[in-house]
Formats: sequence, structure tokens, C-alpha cells
Amino acid sequence: MENINKGKKLLFFTMRLCLSVSIAIVMITFFIRYRYGFTERAISGAFAGAIRVFLTWLIFSFIHKGSDNARDIATLLLSIGVIFGVYSLFTEGINIIMLFLIVVYIFTIIVLRCKSVMAYMEYKRIGNAIEDDVE
Repeated sequence: MENINKGKKLLFFTMRLCLSVSIAIVMITFFIRYRYGFTERAISGAFAGAIRVFLTWLIFSFIHKGSDNARDIATLLLSIGVIFGVYSLFTEGINIIMLFLIVVYIFTIIVLRCKSVMAYMEYKRIGNAIEDDVE
């Protein structure tokens, strides 16, 4: 049970971290673009960012329910983000925001694959199956 509680705390921390970083990056890029006169790009970027934050929340809500498929999709998308982020660092130069995002994504991938989080997800799956049988 201790492993399950540790997995729950780690998963919730990671979910909050990922969502907070995503929201912060959307806001920072919006204000930078708006400040330098790229109003259309600022608005379209904020709209796309809001959709990305919503989809991130949606995937994390399925992970919280214990979905292995959602965890696999999140791992795939985060891995693609890391690959493109590293490529961006080499082609466009060092960007602190991108570097921080890469670190957060790698941390999230590791957390999603750790034993305590997987134990918590299994616990949630079993709990949901039991609730379905009762109804």
C-alpha cells in the first residue's frame, strides 16, 4: 500500500508540474509575441496552446484512471517532444525554455514508467473494475 501511495503522490506531482509548465509557456510566448507586435501569432499560438493544455489534461485524467493506453500515448508524445526539442537546441541554439521543457518531459516519461506509479495505476484499474461489477 505504501508503494501505491508513493505512486499516487508522484503521479499527481508530475501531472501538476506538466500542466503548470504548459500553461506558463503558453502565457510567456503569448506575451512575448504580443509585446513585439505579432498579435495574430500571439492569439493563434495562445489558442493552440490552450488546446494542447486541454489535451494534456485529458490524457492525464485517463492516466489517473489507470489507462495503460493513455500512459503509452503520453510517453510517445513526450518522447516526440524531447526529440524535436533536442533537434531545436542543435539547430536554433540554446533556449532556456526549451531546455527546461525537455527536462520536464524526460522526468515525466521516467515517472510514468516507474514501478510505484504503475502500481497505483493497477490499483485504480482494479478499483474501477470492481465498481463496474457492483453496478
